[in-house]
Amino acid sequence: MLPENQVLSAIIIFNKFELMPKVNPIWFKDNVNRELWKNLVLCFSEYKKLDTEILKTWIFETKNKLEKVLIERVNGLNEIYPPDDVVENLQEYYVNNCLTEYMNMHVNKNATVDAKRQLFNEVYKKINTNIDLDESKSLEENINEYIKNVYNDEVSNRFNDNSIKLTDENLINIFGHYLRPFPIVIGGNPGYFKTSLMLNILKDIDLQKKNGLIFSFEDTIDTLRNKYIAIKTGIPIDNIVNNTYNDIEKQILTKSIKQSKRVWIYEKPCNVLKFRQIVDKHVITYDIKYILIDYFQLFYGLKGLSKVEGLEMIAKELVNIRKDYEIPIIVLSQLTTEDGSDAGLNDLKWCKALGESARQVFLLCDGKEEGSITLKCVKNTFYGTFNKQIYFNKKSCQLVGSYEEC
Repeated sequence: MLPENQVLSAIIIFNKFELMPKVNPIWFKDNVNRELWKNLVLCFSEYKKLDTEILKTWIFETKNKLEKVLIERVNGLNEIYPPDDVVENLQEYYVNNCLTEYMNMHVNKNATVDAKRQLFNEVYKKINTNIDLDESKSLEENINEYIKNVYNDEVSNRFNDNSIKLTDENLINIFGHYLRPFPIVIGGNPGYFKTSLMLNILKDIDLQKKNGLIFSFEDTIDTLRNKYIAIKTGIPIDNIVNNTYNDIEKQILTKSIKQSKRVWIYEKPCNVLKFRQIVDKHVITYDIKYILIDYFQLFYGLKGLSKVEGLEMIAKELVNIRKDYEIPIIVLSQLTTEDGSDAGLNDLKWCKALGESARQVFLLCDGKEEGSITLKCVKNTFYGTFNKQIYFNKKSCQLVGSYEEC
């Protein structure tokens, strides 16, 4: 156990009156002692010392209405510090209080990585300076996951187990080495290759033979399948649709058009209740490892609710699904801006909660050069935001390049 004055110093400096209710039950069990604690805090904040004579002088000079009884109480104390059992409780509460401050910031989806890093440094300094880390055995368990997320672009072991490793360098350059088990949003207006980017991800995932669930509300199953085959083979999608491919392309197609038994596709829009019912059934029955949604605004609202209210419910349900099954959920969304060039997190159409629920949000808008798309990462709780130029083969929709924007 650390010396009592060191613990109290930490508590008084960083917590002030917030700890009063925690110490009242034993040490300050009546109004006089609570008033004594208040004066002790103010006195220490002024003089940065704990001493009975300084405290009595402080009480006298502040002309406290309980001056006489307070000074008698101070004179009756064997020492100015609380007993060991109270100090132990204070120490535990102090550590937890510091950690809670950091955890609240970390789960704040609007907080930047820099802000989280700065607060973590402050919290770590508080604990390391004033509390014996060897005696705080739970410290590493409580914050290890958060340290990794902020500093090392990693996640805890339980998240690693359910993350999907990417192999395509162009996708890695956008999403990192893993699709983590959280909601990931890709926003953009029609014609900005949202679905193509999603299907390029699907191609990479399917190589790993993982079962997936796709909600394709915009494209029919045949249309989605043709786009996917074009991306998988590199054959122009028009050739596939019109059956105008050469012998080599025909051989490639013969090997590629086998219906996947690892992907389940639903093309009929649904509301939150039906959506959750489908997800629960397939995750449990078929061991689904990821969910793709194209696109978010085509969900229905429940009877009696507006479209916006229904979408808010879906956005919140994405978080519940993530908590229940810990799988990546990639959601495509339209934007409220025409070209997306000035779009931000609040421009996801009809649903602010969608951006709040996601851990990563990427927006597609006009590129800086011919044939490119600007990808704006406007939210990223893992390794910060950025802008990149990405390139698609317009005939096959394959992602062929992703580079840092100058």
